[in-house]
Amino acid sequence: MNFFSELCNRVIYLAVILLIAAGLFNILPASYSWNAQQIANEWNGELRVKLPEKIEIYPLNTKGWLVQQAQCGDFFFDMHSKELKGMEKNDFLTEEPPKRLMETFQQYQLENVTLKDQKRETIHNVGVRHYSFTGEKQGKDYEMEVITTPRHDMLVMTYIYHAGSKKAKDEVEESISSLEFVERDK
Repeated sequence: MNFFSELCNRVIYLAVILLIAAGLFNILPASYSWNAQQIANEWNGELRVKLPEKIEIYPLNTKGWLVQQAQCGDFFFDMHSKELKGMEKNDFLTEEPPKRLMETFQQYQLENVTLKDQKRETIHNVGVRHYSFTGEKQGKDYEMEVITTPRHDMLVMTYIYHAGSKKAKDEVEESISSLEFVERDK
């Protein structure tokens, strides 16, 4: 085989490998590169969720709630946490959306908020209440998915995205489904 044939074969081989690699990166979901982030710390482990961006603490403590946020490309993530005692926890497991959640919607100037669905579910052994809402802000339609879970701290995780965005909805569902409790090594 001459030098020119060998060079052509290697170039073709390299091109095929590059095309396959490019195809794989387009096929893999965006969440493939997301990092699991600790959202609650308990004596026996920690609660984690995957997000594409690092969660930042909101500079103000609002009514005793710690607020953390992340702008995640096609959706916005907002989490409120607070240690709750006794019966307060039951307020976050009812079919009625918690007052704290409605205050959050007002803070983000969401109007005409309507509850579409709510259900109890378990995600990787974590019991949650999942609420789905629609609303408007400055004439644009939005969807909101909210997960509440009463653990040591009460957590209210809110995902906000443009209504009808399949990419954002898929990413939000992927993040929600990544919720897990990881036990500490004993």
